[in-house]
Amino acid sequence: YAFQQALYFYNDKDYPTATTKMLEAYNMGYRGNNVEVQISNAYRLQNNYSEAIKWLDTAVKAAKASGTKPDTQWYAQALNYATRAKDNAQILYWGKEMIKVDPRPETYHDALFQYQRIADLDNLESLSVLRLARLNKALMFEHEFKQYVEYADPRRYPAEVAAVLDEGFAKGTISKSNLTFSEIYSSSQKLIPELSGSWAQDEKAALASPKGYSAMLTGDALLSFAQYGRAKAMYEAALSKGGIVDRDGIDQTDRALTNLAIANVYLKDYAGAKAALAKVASAKRKGIAEYWTIYIDQQTAVPAA
Repeated sequence: YAFQQALYFYNDKDYPTATTKMLEAYNMGYRGNNVEVQISNAYRLQNNYSEAIKWLDTAVKAAKASGTKPDTQWYAQALNYATRAKDNAQILYWGKEMIKVDPRPETYHDALFQYQRIADLDNLESLSVLRLARLNKALMFEHEFKQYVEYADPRRYPAEVAAVLDEGFAKGTISKSNLTFSEIYSSSQKLIPELSGSWAQDEKAALASPKGYSAMLTGDALLSFAQYGRAKAMYEAALSKGGIVDRDGIDQTDRALTNLAIANVYLKDYAGAKAALAKVASAKRKGIAEYWTIYIDQQTAVPAA
């Protein structure tokens, strides 16, 4: 009876009273009509996004407890409310939960680019996120291809830049008539033979170096050329040597671990990839590792009978 009263107030757009009546019904034990979601909607219509999120979380937990599958839209709604509230912790939580239950390109897109927006990543950290987006066909807009090209840098990773642009051209998301893209594509193609001609020498020199930084850089180049087995060997050599410190004195061990994991993903060595990601320690790289780990878990999940 209290819930029916709530619906009258809700339809009259008296959302505060509707909310009070719904909570009264819930506290008396009413669990019909997705009451938790109804309460969430009532709070959302009052712009109380924190309570709206809380009640969607309650709805998810109630569905799981009853043995039913929560509606995937609840996760997307919670992420939307968290974004409106500018609650970064909730954005990260619901983005990850959303791709766990609904791993479509669109949901990966929303989760990864929301994460990238708030995580204050540098170019190479962002590239690790964009590589996961690419793997999930979640690069959907022209500016995202521009980002990828910028962060990969055609002078550094020309083969990867050319491959990403080819994918964008094929999808029709970007056009060769765009002078910027066509020029970058042309210059990348010219650099590919030049940079791929010295791999054997680079690998030999990196293995001879007492410190691991050179091996990591060689691994990065090989990874960008889709030479995943050779890249993996270089990262493993770098990590075994240690001393993976760049010219600014910054330890790049977590970068080597992330990229080793990415190489392993492409080699379908998912156990090796997860083991590498589990060792990542720095806050930003650890956040990136969590998204890659979700993806790996989805690849290794046993399909439902």
